[in-house]
Amino acid sequence: MSAAALFDLPKSEALAVVSRPSGVTVLSYGLGADSTAILLMFLADPERYGLRPDLSDLVIVHAVTGDEWPDSLDYVDRLVLALLRAARVRLVQIARGGPEDADGVVVLDDSRAPRRIHAQGPWRLSDELRAAGTVPQMARGKRTWCVNCTSASVHEAS
Repeated sequence: MSAAALFDLPKSEALAVVSRPSGVTVLSYGLGADSTAILLMFLADPERYGLRPDLSDLVIVHAVTGDEWPDSLDYVDRLVLALLRAARVRLVQIARGGPEDADGVVVLDDSRAPRRIHAQGPWRLSDELRAAGTVPQMARGKRTWCVNCTSASVHEAS
């Protein structure tokens, strides 16, 4: 009996791909463990998830927040992008154009041979948080979240 691969799911828990009127599946890729696992499963066995064998009907969209961990960016640059290039999967990287809705969304890259994950666009998530007075922080090895004078306490996650 062989051991299960790191990202294998039992058949009964496999991702269900619902009817796609456009014929395209879009995966929102946040660079984290969960979306990377889904992406790797799609690459390994596209037909199992209702995708074409050549993955021409898969579009990966990464919303660039501008505040990703450097290790995450490096990992994706070195390991994940090579897989996307080899499979010719389309990766679209977008970012907010500015603080207002009217600033729109900027397409930073749209490629089937991506070479790098953009670290930031014109407007970062932290810009938004600073403008609103809500900034996540690290203190004593713990993440804290302080809401600018709207909460009686600082909430800490262990």
